[in-house]
Amino acid sequence: TQHPSGPGWAWELKWDGVRAMAHVHDGVVHLANRTGGDITATYPDLTVTHKVRGHEFLLDGEIVAIDPTTSRPSFQRLQSRMHQRNPNRVEELVATVPATFVAFDLLHHNGTSLLEQSYLERRETLRRIADETFGPDPGIPWQLSPHSEGDGAATWQIVEQFGLEGAVAKRIESRYEPGRRSPSWVKVKRTLTESFVVGGWRMGSGNRTQRVGSLAIGVYDEPGQLRYAGNVGSGLTNADLDHLQRAFERIAVDVSPFDGAVEPDTRFIAPIIVVDVKFTEWTDNATLRHPVFVSVRSDIDPTTVHRRTN
Repeated sequence: TQHPSGPGWAWELKWDGVRAMAHVHDGVVHLANRTGGDITATYPDLTVTHKVRGHEFLLDGEIVAIDPTTSRPSFQRLQSRMHQRNPNRVEELVATVPATFVAFDLLHHNGTSLLEQSYLERRETLRRIADETFGPDPGIPWQLSPHSEGDGAATWQIVEQFGLEGAVAKRIESRYEPGRRSPSWVKVKRTLTESFVVGGWRMGSGNRTQRVGSLAIGVYDEPGQLRYAGNVGSGLTNADLDHLQRAFERIAVDVSPFDGAVEPDTRFIAPIIVVDVKFTEWTDNATLRHPVFVSVRSDIDPTTVHRRTN
């Protein structure tokens, strides 16, 4: 993974959730998504009031749902809460999938805009506000995103240790630039690479019409069953597609080699081709998130391909 290098950078964890703005005015909290839509009613558990009275500020942050089994943010868990407006269902989800607001920047404070201040200046004011209003307090579902300065080694160690999505490097002198992707904020994603067995493929569309569109891949479990791990289409070049198309025609079979369901319209092959795929994480359904094809592996026995990471 390529990290920004040299002095002048601060590092924060990349939270696997939904970007949101929190506006607090004298005890009243309004939440908005990145396009400005009001999402306050979707997350009533985040509208804390008893400690923010008498304050006015606008925070940039992330709404996350923590998986209690791993203590890590889970976008899959949060998806059940996104876009939910039915009051009864929202009330149920507040109890079963509680949300947390992780604040990482401050845009406005007590009538003063902080947009022209440096990241470190905004961050210091944000830390002071957090100490005064919402943290550390286990009874309030808001927290301040931790940060470090320097080469990012300490932050990246946490990313690797807990299997988080990645980190964000921010120039310490940068101002806040609303509405655009600033080059002063650089996302560094953690990726995994593993080997998988190809058990089938699906036809493509668009510029892949009448040819391979994606590969159905899997890994063997301990009983020796090929478990479906999803489909990968990103990363395949025209040369890859031509090579695989010719190979698939020679090893086509009628019966699925996978133990379990796969995507509809999958065409099956003998499970003898191994490929390397990079991805961000395994989902709760044991499929890959954001898979990208890397290469065909001719040096690996397909029967030895097992899941290596959690």
